[in-house]
Amino acid sequence: FRISALPSRVEAALGALRAAGATLLAYPGLGLCYAGFALAEDDPRALERAFGSTEATAREAGGSWILEEGPLAAKQGRDVFGDPSDALPLMRALKSRFDPGGRLNAGRFMGQL
Repeated sequence: FRISALPSRVEAALGALRAAGATLLAYPGLGLCYAGFALAEDDPRALERAFGSTEATAREAGGSWILEEGPLAAKQGRDVFGDPSDALPLMRALKSRFDPGGRLNAGRFMGQL
């Protein structure tokens, strides 16, 4: 996961992600954290916990998250672009304007656009 955070909240975000079991790489000056989770095959809820802790941490840090890399099973059926928040209506309008038939990468962007 790539998590953006307000620079003043990076330290708290790193603490929360570390407590959730993530391996971390941070660029505090940029407000960026990269978090990797080792998912045990014998724990089917580990994936849900990884997504949940990442989303909660990003929200509390005043930022956002994206799943940049992961197994196909982790991506299937989920929005890997995080919480679209206020940007979703704008993205829908742009998609409608430039791809009125909805043919280009259908369902492969935030909000399943």
